[in-house]
Amino acid sequence: LLLATYDITAGEVSFLSIPRDTAVDVPWEIKKISSVYSSPLPDGGIDSLMQQVQGLTGIYPDYYFVADTDTVSQLVDALGGVWFDVPFALDYDDPYQDLHIHQEAGRRLLSGEDAAEIICWRRNNDGSNLGGNDLTDRIPLQQAFFQAVIQRSLEVEEWPQIMELAGVLAENVITDL
Repeated sequence: LLLATYDITAGEVSFLSIPRDTAVDVPWEIKKISSVYSSPLPDGGIDSLMQQVQGLTGIYPDYYFVADTDTVSQLVDALGGVWFDVPFALDYDDPYQDLHIHQEAGRRLLSGEDAAEIICWRRNNDGSNLGGNDLTDRIPLQQAFFQAVIQRSLEVEEWPQIMELAGVLAENVITDL
């Protein structure tokens, strides 16, 4: 769960991430924040998720913006790619999900497919990544990547590209903005 704030005077975006395995008090078996949004029970859904965020942080989010991995991929492609410095090689395979992530370290223009790999990466197969957990590796990687996406989005000046971005967002994002 990634929360963002925008400082309009400084023109800066800041992020707060809540690890998906953060324990929450819910009436179902899986007591993790990641289970709240998708729960079909009455205590699930976006309103309940916003309340859980408030319970954890003391702040009730002003707005929500829900996008899946495919949407992020389409957004990055609509931007013409996003320049990003992958801090270390990402090498992860999960045959149960048919998920294969292989990204070289270094700065380069990422495609939508690359973006999906960046945000889905959890750990390296051989444990060679830095700390090997969400707090030291996954969350900072995702925050840095989304910072790069936002920066790139703010640089778009061509009307056709703006319309393409708007189309991706309108068709794929759930929000109360």
